[in-house]
Parts: sequence; structure tokens; C-alpha cells
Amino acid sequence: MITSPMKWGLSDRRTALVLDIGVRYTKCGLAGEARPRSVFATPDAIASLLTVWTRQIAEGFAEVELSLHGFLRTVLLEKLQSTGCGKEIVLVCNVNPNAKLLAVIKFLLVEKFKAKAVTVTCSQLCSLYPTESLTGIVVDCGYQETRCCAVAYGHTLPYCARYAPLGAKAVLECLKQNVLQRNPNITESALTQEILEDLLLRAGFVAGPAQAPATALSTCTLGSVELDPSCCFEVLFDAEMHLEQWCIASCFLDTLLACEMQVRAVVVRNIVLAGGLADTKGFRERFASSVLQLAAQVPRYQLLQGLTKQMSVSSPRFPAETLPWVGASLTFSVLAALQGVSRGGA
Repeated sequence: MITSPMKWGLSDRRTALVLDIGVRYTKCGLAGEARPRSVFATPDAIASLLTVWTRQIAEGFAEVELSLHGFLRTVLLEKLQSTGCGKEIVLVCNVNPNAKLLAVIKFLLVEKFKAKAVTVTCSQLCSLYPTESLTGIVVDCGYQETRCCAVAYGHTLPYCARYAPLGAKAVLECLKQNVLQRNPNITESALTQEILEDLLLRAGFVAGPAQAPATALSTCTLGSVELDPSCCFEVLFDAEMHLEQWCIASCFLDTLLACEMQVRAVVVRNIVLAGGLADTKGFRERFASSVLQLAAQVPRYQLLQGLTKQMSVSSPRFPAETLPWVGASLTFSVLAALQGVSRGGA
């Protein structure tokens, strides 16, 4: 059972560098540690590369390579104080990553920064490791979208992966509109991304289904700013707000439907919520109740009603925002330790 990297003596074997490059934030650090050494905003030029098509990257290869080289140089030299030379580097990526972009990153790390090796691992699989299980469904609420992926006995099931264009970006946009509506003296230009994230962090909570929609939601005041701290999360859970009738609960149920019959019964017992939004007060409870409600009301999900009643949402002791990074860190430090023992025995 992996409970603490220090318990396993892994701090002496922190050879690998772990990088998790997200659309909003990049996390980097040393394998064997329980938290990233550095978490910083991903530059816009890099964030845009994570959302473009493979063909677009191929057409602008030289420009892409230049941008990524400068970004990786910042990560290694400034954030990790390492040249990367001779190091093993672990890249944490979403299921079904952009193959061309991944190839460019690996090329730069090996050819330009002389990394010893580059290993790519799936963030959804890594999110399961801190739960001490290799089977489950990971619901990753990212910045631009929510990704759901089933993992069975240590193997990701890409054909079961489902996506919904709902994430922190949609929540922050709803929060901005709420603040502007309640505070006529505040201009839109004054509500920067950083200010909105700070307001969400300090006051945000997810209302229960009995309170939604905004009939019984409370109003609070932070400094001179009046806002409704929970209404912005309804965009994630209320399918009626979208023409496509999607929400993160429907995304989860679609993933469960895509699994084989024998797989459904095991993955539903370990639901892992990853991403910064999952740490918001009330998020886990609202997610579980939304899944049960949809399974009971929507005809195509009704065959899952029995399974959803057996659903168990895990509560890892690590922050949901860094869960994929932590999983990769602990796993690859254990592998390094085992390899060291193997070489010693030989």
C-alpha cells in the first residue's frame, strides 16, 4: 500500500522529472514527492497548441518547435533548476493526446535537452494510483472540458472516453456575468482571470439539488463585490442550460454505457473526481446526486439505475487539482526503486 513517498524512502531516488502540461496550469516537480515543485499558468502560446488539430501543428512545425523549446527551457531551468541532461522525464497526458504535439515535445527533450528517456503516461490512469486501485472511472474537470475515462485493471479504455465542453472556463464565465449583473459599478475589463479565480476559490461552493436552480441560493459579499457564489456551477450540472442537453453527469453515464457489461460493475465502485473544481465544497455530493437523478429520469440511462446505486466516489487524500501529477510521481519513483533493487540483486 502506497501511503507516503517518505515512508518508502523514495526521496533518495528522485531521478525522474514529472511534467503535467495543462491548458490553464503546468505542474512540474520530482518523482517521489507528494506535490509539484512548481505550479504556474501555462503561457497562452502553449495553451493554444494543446487545443489545435494535428494538421495545424504539422503546417506550422517550425513555429511550434520554437515556442515549445522556450517553454521547456523555462520549465527545466527556471522552475526545476535542471538542464534535463541525463534525466528521465515523465509526461502526463490526457487519454488520446495530440500525437504530433507529443512527438515534438519528446524530440525536443531528447535531442535538445539530452534527456535520458521520455515516458508518456495517461493522466486518467495516474489519477487512480492515489486511491490504491487500478480500476475505476476518472472524471477530470479541466479548464476547457470535462473528460471521463474508464480504467480496468490498469488499462485505460480509450473507446469508452467521453468529453463535454464544460470546465472551469465555463464556470468562470458564469461567475463574471453574475458579478457584472450584481455590481453595475464594476467593468468587464476589471474582472481579470486571476481576480475571477480568486473569487471562486474564496467563496465558491456547489449547491445541492434541492437548492438548484438559483431559487434558494445565497448571496455573499467579498470586500465590495456582491455575488452568488454557487450559481456559476449550475452550468456543469444543469443539462437544460445547453441545447445539446449535456452535463458532467451525462458525460459520466455515457462513459459507463460504453463499457462492456462485465466492466461496468467493477469500475462504478471507484469514481475519482480530478481537477481543481472537484475540491469545491459540495462538488462530490452534487455530482453523485446528479448521476442518480439522470439515471432515473432519462430513458437511455435507466438500465444503469442499479449500477449507479452501487456507485462510490473516492476521496483521495491529495488535492484533486494535482491528482494526476501525484499519481505519476509516486508510481515512477516506486518503479525507480524497484529497478534499483533489481540491479543491486543482479
